[in-house]
Amino acid sequence: MVNTLRVRWRAPRPEPDIQGAQLNLSELRLALPVIAEKKCPMSFLVSALRATMACAGVAGGLVSLQAAEVPLAVTPVAETAPTADSGPELTLPEVIARAIANTRSQIAAGRTRAERMRLAVARGVLLPQVEGFAIYDRSRDYAPASGLGSARGPDDEWRAGLRLEQPLFDASARRLYDRAVARVDELDAERLQVEDSQALFAAEAWIELARATALVSAREEDRELAIRFAELAQMQVEAGVAEPLDALRAATTRAEAEGIYLQAVQLQRRAAVQVLRAIDLPQTGVLPRPQGDLPMPPESLADMAELMREAVASRPEMAATAAALAAVEAQLAAIRQARLPRVLLVGEVGVRGSEFDDAGEAWRIGLDVRVPIINGFSYGPRVDASQLDVLRLRLLRDDTLASIAAAVQTAVHDLGSTVSRAAVSAQGLALGREELRLAEERFRIGVASNLELVTAQRALARARGDDIAARHDRALAAVRLAAALGRLREWR
Repeated sequence: MVNTLRVRWRAPRPEPDIQGAQLNLSELRLALPVIAEKKCPMSFLVSALRATMACAGVAGGLVSLQAAEVPLAVTPVAETAPTADSGPELTLPEVIARAIANTRSQIAAGRTRAERMRLAVARGVLLPQVEGFAIYDRSRDYAPASGLGSARGPDDEWRAGLRLEQPLFDASARRLYDRAVARVDELDAERLQVEDSQALFAAEAWIELARATALVSAREEDRELAIRFAELAQMQVEAGVAEPLDALRAATTRAEAEGIYLQAVQLQRRAAVQVLRAIDLPQTGVLPRPQGDLPMPPESLADMAELMREAVASRPEMAATAAALAAVEAQLAAIRQARLPRVLLVGEVGVRGSEFDDAGEAWRIGLDVRVPIINGFSYGPRVDASQLDVLRLRLLRDDTLASIAAAVQTAVHDLGSTVSRAAVSAQGLALGREELRLAEERFRIGVASNLELVTAQRALARARGDDIAARHDRALAAVRLAAALGRLREWR
């Protein structure tokens, strides 16, 4: 059916510019079918009308709307909703396992392997060193008893062969080896830290995808309800038991439901893209779908002190900080012990002589004691820099401990809050469904207008959204508690 929009106003004194108002209102009347075809809500129409009358100086007038002939048909969502090919179904453990093996984790693992190679280099300093040598010496000796005037020489000497050196005492090299061991432990803990962060990111992305998928299903049900109630209101108007305003109100609600459904589809697609990013799958337009139940919180939790001890023992952040502190302390000890003597077992075997023709076999074995005297005056600055690094890492260790404690406390409190919210939202959803059932019955028998039905319909939509949000927030709190306790890697 086709209707027109009639606008009436009663202008206050002094009399406003009625001609300008008529011009603006006529333009608004022509634009209404276009606005309705674009599924704009009724609130937009009223706002546009008020703005038009304000421009004409009649904002204080009385306005009444009699709606008809605004097209009530809405473009089907199937023609406008974005579509994508259905991708693989992914469970939460699968997503976590793939995230732990993604590119960032591989980069962290590569850094650990490189540091293990450096550990082999540091170990090699403590093992035997074999090298070949060839030496030419030209020397002159002075006889002490005869003074500087009595010299012997010059003498030429050629030596060539193999030299073996085995450190017997080298405190600085030993401490540098300890530093390399600590660095391996630090990077290995950082690798676990990267895996934890990737697992948490993937788990949160999966839960958001599950939330968006559930929201799409709920908004689709709301849309179907709005379509059914719009058809019912139209039948009531045609039967003469309802006002045309009821049909217009139902059509507006239907348009709102269509728009909200499209927004839910958009959120679902964005959540799916985040899941693909978390598990390093290519962005090909094939979107994954969540499979499996949401993670549930544990039935019971230990006391806060026990949870803190578990988190400190399990979280890789503490291990990484402790290993970094051990590495810097070993570096400081190596700098200080570099001033101590080094004792080496030295052996040589080869040839020796003044000429190549008369060179004969020669060998030597003995102990070398080497004491550093001047090292470029760098001892003091190196010690000061290492001491500052030690102080910084001790402060970082205390800060990490405080951050872990705060994360555990926050996760426990959030979990308790979301569990209570989930229970309340479930009750609200049941009440919303019952309210809608009663409102529909009252509207069918003609004892209530569809305003009551629309109100109940919107209340049910809000209850559905609240229930979905509460259940998925509870799952998200369970995941974050597991991450705070260092257990999330065990979920793969």
